[in-house]
Amino acid sequence: MGNRLWGNIYNSSNASKHSSSIEGSAVTSDATETTVLTLPVAAGQVVDCEAICMAWGVSGAKIAVYKLSATFKRVSSLAREGYDASLDSHMSAEASYAASLDASGNSIVVTVTGADGETVKWSCRLVYRTLAS
Repeated sequence: MGNRLWGNIYNSSNASKHSSSIEGSAVTSDATETTVLTLPVAAGQVVDCEAICMAWGVSGAKIAVYKLSATFKRVSSLAREGYDASLDSHMSAEASYAASLDASGNSIVVTVTGADGETVKWSCRLVYRTLAS
């Protein structure tokens, strides 16, 4: 039997069927845009997702965390339906870094960009839920 959570039955054995995640890392140098994660989307699917990307300049002084969320729908082609991006306020703001969550072809991609003349290590995680038509 499931666990009771806020008055509803939540079956913890089915939790993995409700959301999934992928993770990846990259190293950027000289402000080169780099794709860290790619998630293919099948025809007729809606995907709601959230990406969290951490950046660390290897000099050790610069860090940033980006929280990106979007909903994508693929009918004939993949389209982003809603989007929110923010720099996590408790991390040092590094205006020259960037992270994005976009559609490319029929895939959702997480891309990152560091700064000119600097090497930046990135770690990203994409948590997503899908719904088929």
